[in-house]
Amino acid sequence: MTASRRTGPTRPGAATRNRPAEQIVSPDALALVRFGLRAAHDPSILDTVKVIDAELRRELPQGPVWYRYNGDGYGEHADGEPFDGMGEGRLTAASEGAASIA
Repeated sequence: MTASRRTGPTRPGAATRNRPAEQIVSPDALALVRFGLRAAHDPSILDTVKVIDAELRRELPQGPVWYRYNGDGYGEHADGEPFDGMGEGRLTAASEGAASIA
């Protein structure tokens, strides 16, 4: 490992390992709507969307984008160095599928 390679998170709150599940925010619960197990207007789903947007959504000139989950550390470093077990998560447009919360 070179001295220039980062060993910790590259943005505040990035990839912290072994966090309790209740501290992780992810759009995964929205699959309950996609699978027909919850209605889109269910209060718990609406509350989940509010939390997801508050924690993961960012506004760019091109439109809204989301992190996959809070503390997402999968990706290369901000300075372009390759992923080495820690990195910086990338924002994803809702239209790209996995991050879709629409």
